[in-house]
Amino acid sequence: MHSDHSFTILLVDDDPDDIELVREIVRKLHPGITCLAAENGLVAIEMLRVGLNSLPNLVILDLMMPVLNGEQFLEKMKVDPLLKQIPVIVWSTSNYLSQTLIEKYNVFLFQKPGRFSEMEDLLKSILDDTDLSARLVA
Repeated sequence: MHSDHSFTILLVDDDPDDIELVREIVRKLHPGITCLAAENGLVAIEMLRVGLNSLPNLVILDLMMPVLNGEQFLEKMKVDPLLKQIPVIVWSTSNYLSQTLIEKYNVFLFQKPGRFSEMEDLLKSILDDTDLSARLVA
């Protein structure tokens, strides 16, 4: 996928185990990718607006979180002219995954896997997907 060491993912998820798992898998698949994390949508918005030197290439977003959930985060992100350019992958264990989110916010939508091997396969397909890769570096 990306040989560029400046590629950054912002993972927005309130589950510390999922955050560590994603970081471990990304390091294994693509050691040059930086994986930042925010424990909820409010922290993520603050990071995107003032806390980072540069914007991430991709946001991976859980829906069900305290403080500011995934959909509330998308509402704030997608009205910001700079932030709305960042591709977002929404994943959740929730049954709330719906076509409405895709249409309203122009996001990619995945059911969050429950097992390590499934999560590794999903992240590999996301990071190696040619069409998505083209959008991520555009």
